[in-house]
Amino acid sequence: MTAFACTLCGKCCLNLEERDAPAWPDSFDTLAPFGLYGLPTRAGLPVWSWERGRMMDAAERRGVPIAFVPSLVAIDREQVIVLVWELATRACPLHVSRIASEFPPPVRPREDGTVVLCGAYEERPAVCRAYPVLIRGTAAAWSAKCPDAFAPDAADRAGFAATYTDSFAAAEVAARIPAVVRDVLRFLETTRDLALVRGLDRDAALDRVRKGPVVDLVDRLSRGGPFSPADLAARVAAVGG
Repeated sequence: MTAFACTLCGKCCLNLEERDAPAWPDSFDTLAPFGLYGLPTRAGLPVWSWERGRMMDAAERRGVPIAFVPSLVAIDREQVIVLVWELATRACPLHVSRIASEFPPPVRPREDGTVVLCGAYEERPAVCRAYPVLIRGTAAAWSAKCPDAFAPDAADRAGFAATYTDSFAAAEVAARIPAVVRDVLRFLETTRDLALVRGLDRDAALDRVRKGPVVDLVDRLSRGGPFSPADLAARVAAVGG
């Protein structure tokens, strides 16, 4: 069975708008009853709250600017809590270019003879670890927007695991993270540390986001209460994120 191999073409790093966008903007009516709201996406690279922090640290170390916009939020009576952010730029500012001849085949050089690598590989978010594998509910797929991706010999778990070994394992982890975050929010509600506003329509939700205040989930947990950023990190680590 042929295994997927990244050719360092950089398309997934430099053309984020061409990547497969997150599913939640299309699931607005499904999320709203839970107090969660998917906002219109811009670039197509969603990162969880704690991943944003890692990427910001990496950008600071490299001396490059990086900016994010809210993508998936929980609306509390007092504030808007951002669970998922999205890069505000078309290209990831953490990419680096190298001469293609420095790397063994297979590589897919750009017109200038360079290939693209991640400049923050250890800090890359779950969506990048999984790419080009996508998991929607219980179904797995590969991104047709990746020039190196292809259909596995068998469209079941074993087929994907054999063809996209590391990416498929990362995609399975990424698919479990939303349940962890929902559990955290439910726990905060039961302790009365959070009061989610459910059932807003799209315009009302966007109006709340515009008016703010808007806070990051990790920053919100750092404020104190029955659940801390360390607790969140432990739960995410338990599923491999």
